Amino acid sequence: MAFESLDPYRAEILKLRTPGPDQRSFSQIANYLYDQFRLRTTPGTLSRYMKHLNASGGLRETTQPENAGIDTLILFAELLVEIKGRGDEQRAAIEAQASELRLLAETIAELQKTQVASKGTIPPELVRGIWLRAFALSGALVLATAGLVLALSL
Repeated sequence: MAFESLDPYRAEILKLRTPGPDQRSFSQIANYLYDQFRLRTTPGTLSRYMKHLNASGGLRETTQPENAGIDTLILFAELLVEIKGRGDEQRAAIEAQASELRLLAETIAELQKTQVASKGTIPPELVRGIWLRAFALSGALVLATAGLVLALSL
């Protein structure tokens, strides 16, 4: 495309299109060119001219508050990834503890059947050991569940 009519006003157009508080839209630039130089053009022509110059504004520099917001978002995303990873680890630990707890319950049920069948008594130390282990595992399961809930709520 030929932009011969716009080339003499290149510096003026680039100045008006420079990012900042005084940056003007293509419509405003077209009106300005007509008011100042009696040059008729359209916003579309100005847009193509800027692309032709490879100076369409591109990406602007971010401000300090925007940089802080971007940094916060990056940290938040990393935190979410870490929480998800820990959640998966905790879920696996809970499942392992739950299976151990099921085995303990089955062992206790078997011992109770044996006790009823033999009409004998189980040594109190054995019963105490089984119950202490079951209590410890159930406590660990509760703590792991609480940790998972806390981690997922963040």
